[in-house]
Amino acid sequence: MDGLYEAAITGNHSLLSQLSQGALDGVLRSCVRKDNPLHIGALFGHVDFVKEMMNRKPHLARELNSKGQSPLHLASAQGHVDVVEAILERDTDVCYARDGDGRTPFHIASIKGHIEVLKELVKAKAVAARVPTDAGEPLLHLCVKHNHFDAVKMLIEFAGDDELVSLKDYDSNTILHLLVDKMQHKVIKYLVDNTKVEINAVNTDGCTALDVSLENTSGCERWRTTWILVGAGAKQAREIFPKRPYKRTKKMQNENVRSWFSEALLVLATLMTTVAFQAGLNPPGGVWQDTGYHNNTLHDRYLTVITPPSHPELVPHFAGQSVMSYISPRGYIFFSLFNGFTLISSMLLIIILVCGFSSNSKWALSILTGISVLSMLVTYQASFVFLSSDEVYQKIYWIGGMFSLVGVVAMIVIVILWRMVIWIFSKDLHVYFFRMIWFLKKLGSCNTSAKSSDDYKP
Repeated sequence: MDGLYEAAITGNHSLLSQLSQGALDGVLRSCVRKDNPLHIGALFGHVDFVKEMMNRKPHLARELNSKGQSPLHLASAQGHVDVVEAILERDTDVCYARDGDGRTPFHIASIKGHIEVLKELVKAKAVAARVPTDAGEPLLHLCVKHNHFDAVKMLIEFAGDDELVSLKDYDSNTILHLLVDKMQHKVIKYLVDNTKVEINAVNTDGCTALDVSLENTSGCERWRTTWILVGAGAKQAREIFPKRPYKRTKKMQNENVRSWFSEALLVLATLMTTVAFQAGLNPPGGVWQDTGYHNNTLHDRYLTVITPPSHPELVPHFAGQSVMSYISPRGYIFFSLFNGFTLISSMLLIIILVCGFSSNSKWALSILTGISVLSMLVTYQASFVFLSSDEVYQKIYWIGGMFSLVGVVAMIVIVILWRMVIWIFSKDLHVYFFRMIWFLKKLGSCNTSAKSSDDYKP
């Protein structure tokens, strides 16, 4: 027995040829539910040993080891094409054999991505490619799941079976659903152009392939896949079943995104509240440290230029009061007013977010955030003007004002454009735009064909 196993490992088929039929039967009787010599020869890819064993004991091809694997399973997993061919020459029905996980040799080869092995299996028993796993996964779905997209194209071309591309998994997903989710627009293009795949199949989540594209993809990939699907006549589930409740496949993910956004906005609102509170307690220029008198003939940039009198005018001030409120009263009014706007709007943001009203108050959040940011910008401008010298102030006044205005306008435009893009995608308006383009292209093709036929009339 040990000699036969050693021959199987090393591929010494001459030793197998020397064994009598009775001696071989005695060895094989001890291999029940274990790896028999054919298992080992197939695993190591010794094609001559496998051929000799298949000639003498062809029934061994259907024997299963402790893991429920046949020799064809092992050869398919290792990619030994010659061994697979040798086994299938004597027994093609072994293609239906299932291992302990409910998978046939077809499934094993597709998971591993062994294209040449798949070709041999299809040539031997093409109909076995339709058999799903015990978990309900068809062959093509396994190829897509494990990113073997070349194997998908080969099976479609080589098998020539339209039913193969129409199979669905346990969630009623077609291969098109999975390819869209993987953003494989080239394979999708090949599939819709060369097969009779069901374009508008609906899975258990109530989604067509177009719904999956609109939900799960983004950026250029979304536009590419949507363009291909729309050109093939794809529809959304709500167009097929108008009265059917439509379940979003990424509802939970959208909830997570909303939660993340609320947390980020809460942090931002807290920071703006802290800054506004500190600015209110510590205004530019600080506070008077004592109670006394100060010269009130200084220049206030927010007022008309004051000509200093010949004698200074002394006015009283009190400890703890803002220096800016005495030296630049109008500037202090601007500063306090907009700093108050920042503080109040930021605190309202915190209240809305903490109380859990964010999902129903998107516009309120947007308005309050805009007020907070713009108020903080004006507050900064007032502080900057007060803290700058006359010389610096005169140089940067117009430039700073212009840049501030441009910045505010640019911010508003960006927000509006961003909201518009989100609205377009949320309403799937680009789908209808693509359909219009495809319609015009087909109309142009029809006109061209009609004109060509008229030219060939005698």
